[in-house]
Amino acid sequence: MRVEVAELRRQFPRTRFDHDRHGNPRWYAIDARGKKVRLRGEPGSDAWIAQYKAVLQGAHLEVEGEPTGSLGWLIRLYYQSPEWKALSPVTQQSQRRIYEGIRKASGDMLLADITAANIRAGRDARAETPSAANSRLKRLVTLFNWGLEAGHCTHNPARDVKKLKTPKTGGFHTWTVEECLAFEARHPLGTKARTAYAMTLYLGLRRQDIPRLGPQHRTADGYMRIQRQKKRGEHAPPQEVWICPMLAEALDAAEVTGLTYLQTEYGKPFSVAGLGNKFREWCDDAGLAQCTAHGLRKAVAARMREAGCSIGDIQSVTDHDTSAEVDRYTRDAGRKESSKRALQATFTEHREAKVVPLSHPHSAHRGKKPKKT
Repeated sequence: MRVEVAELRRQFPRTRFDHDRHGNPRWYAIDARGKKVRLRGEPGSDAWIAQYKAVLQGAHLEVEGEPTGSLGWLIRLYYQSPEWKALSPVTQQSQRRIYEGIRKASGDMLLADITAANIRAGRDARAETPSAANSRLKRLVTLFNWGLEAGHCTHNPARDVKKLKTPKTGGFHTWTVEECLAFEARHPLGTKARTAYAMTLYLGLRRQDIPRLGPQHRTADGYMRIQRQKKRGEHAPPQEVWICPMLAEALDAAEVTGLTYLQTEYGKPFSVAGLGNKFREWCDDAGLAQCTAHGLRKAVAARMREAGCSIGDIQSVTDHDTSAEVDRYTRDAGRKESSKRALQATFTEHREAKVVPLSHPHSAHRGKKPKKT
């Protein structure tokens, strides 16, 4: 035993070894402050070495209170990674809520002890909300994959755990033309409600992109220059979307006193959450309890598909990353138009074609005896 201890201390400088009062061996690494940090797991194992390196690099200083090599420790390290910092602030905010929930529930669990059974149990405990359970599982898969690549853990226990089946509800309700007209009737041009509605419908905007837009984002050639937030962040090149006449009418009617089209009663730009709450009120005022800002974004995608626009054209407005996302948004609208084209092609031509009566099935053989077989 003494030989093994001496060899490990030679291979891993700044380590210490002792026994607790029960005689159990304990290993430590000495950090930059000269303090001992406990190393858990089998000495010399990959997980043990990952903890040792983290202590020498000072990564443990941000996770005091959670054991080095634990799930909470890994989450905090992920927050410091280039991969995390590359996410947009909006994406970070939504994912951080999930990760902090994981830390609160299981942050002290050691990575080496976490199994697929643990992950599956956590998934099943949230079976009543399958979408939330699947989002949590997705975040764990991403976290452990990053930990493997960074050398902080040795396995991904979430990788082979399947997602729960979710009911096919169609997601957010897609606004109908009648619902759009009802909203417009309740909220005339010049109101904040109508301005927000028009920017969402005619630009295909996500809710988080609306509060920042102002007259300065309109270009001389009739486009709106939009700095999309989701996945892109503040340093990505802006997207330019054409301002149609209906949107121009709504923007020209809006009373603008600052750098944004939409401001609170205190003269401040809306926050993303504040605008979401206000949009809910505006829909309720119009008797549209089933409608949301996100459903309005789905509506513009559906209308474009019904008009025969290509997936690529729709993406240029909605800013979806993949054609699959656009197809998911507009699948029903696409089927509706496809059914019309198919039936028109089939039955319009059939109706216009000259109908030739079928001859009697035996007319070709009249007067002739059938051949024997």
